[in-house]
Amino acid sequence: MVLAGASAAAGPRAGQAAAKGHVRTAGLVVVKQVGLRNYAGPNCPGKGWNCTSSTRVLQVSTGDGQNKAECTGTLTGQNCVVSQTGSSNTARCVERSTAAGAMQVCDITQTGADNRAFVEQSIDQSEGSSQAGQQIAKVTQGPAAGDTSASNDLKLSQDAKQMSKSGADQTQDAYQSAVVLQTALGAGSNSSNLDQSQLQKAFGGTTQSQNASFSLPSGLLDCVSGFPTAPNSCADVVQHADAGKNANNLHQAIDEDANSGVVADQDQGSPNGGLEGHVHQDTVSGSSKNKANQSKRQKVSAASGSSQFQYDPVRCCGTFSQEGGSNNSEDINQSSTLDATEPLANQVSALIGESRSPDGSCMINQHAKIGDGSETNSASFSPCPFVILVTQCEGGNITEGEGGCTAFPPQTGEIDFCLQCDFLGPSSLKARP
Repeated sequence: MVLAGASAAAGPRAGQAAAKGHVRTAGLVVVKQVGLRNYAGPNCPGKGWNCTSSTRVLQVSTGDGQNKAECTGTLTGQNCVVSQTGSSNTARCVERSTAAGAMQVCDITQTGADNRAFVEQSIDQSEGSSQAGQQIAKVTQGPAAGDTSASNDLKLSQDAKQMSKSGADQTQDAYQSAVVLQTALGAGSNSSNLDQSQLQKAFGGTTQSQNASFSLPSGLLDCVSGFPTAPNSCADVVQHADAGKNANNLHQAIDEDANSGVVADQDQGSPNGGLEGHVHQDTVSGSSKNKANQSKRQKVSAASGSSQFQYDPVRCCGTFSQEGGSNNSEDINQSSTLDATEPLANQVSALIGESRSPDGSCMINQHAKIGDGSETNSASFSPCPFVILVTQCEGGNITEGEGGCTAFPPQTGEIDFCLQCDFLGPSSLKARP
């Protein structure tokens, strides 16, 4: 669905009945709406609304009018693009698919005094031995020219479920990307809630691969520069405020389970994959709050003599997390669990927490588990200089023994180092802006 919107100042046409027409853009026929209340989607609100069911619409709201758009993806068309400019903007993307190679895209741009966006992307695959899914969302919200009290609100959900019970070779790959930019002037505020989750289950195969690719699919880019370079769940949130508040909640979770009753080759994750979150908030005289929860669980079970590999990098939230304002806070919680039936299974995990809030406080909590070993790590500062906290686990052939977890002490200041983590790819783990 392709929607484009623009707002016209109150003038001779304000208050008149909506006008309809057709324009041609890049060879595509676009239905044009001009009126006080414009709606595009399957359910017209009723009398007084200018409605169309067309999937390509130009909305022009007059005076203090409203633009509303609802895009519901289908099995054959999972691409929504919404652009709105008006006093009050509401956009909703709902995309659901059970296709083996599903790809979902939602791109929303809103400019106005009251911007609200809702994104729901869902993939549920249960057929076949090869399953792949991509979910991509981009949301940009900001004020119109001269507006000093714009309010931006986003609720975004990406969920991918994959289950395979057939075939000797079973492959499951899921990629999620969410990029958010919110700008508010004056007393305007920014609010975003992001939830990314993946559940992968495979049964009975002799070769089982879950999120084990070392690179992103063609055409898909890492939403955040730096390690990891091919994350399976990636979120980049940037919020700018003047005297108002920034608030962000980020939840990311990946749960992988591979079971086989025979000798099998089982791979979960890759050194370049895993979870990646980046959050930047700045304000002149307001406040910023960020809360992030990341969890990764991997479990493999097969007959004795199987080959088992597990990797699960987890990283959040940035070296310049919060700038300006007062009473800022950042709370980062990370967890990792690795389970394998082979005594010499190759296992590596890394929890990497980053924060900087010189005008506020930061707290990082990490819990890592590998087999029967576990480690808890935490750091808390107020005010909070740049801090990085790492907890790492290794086991099997990588350590030529039982391995275990190490909780490294927090590091502060400008950092360019590696904490016994050659598996990260480059020989150094560098701070990123």
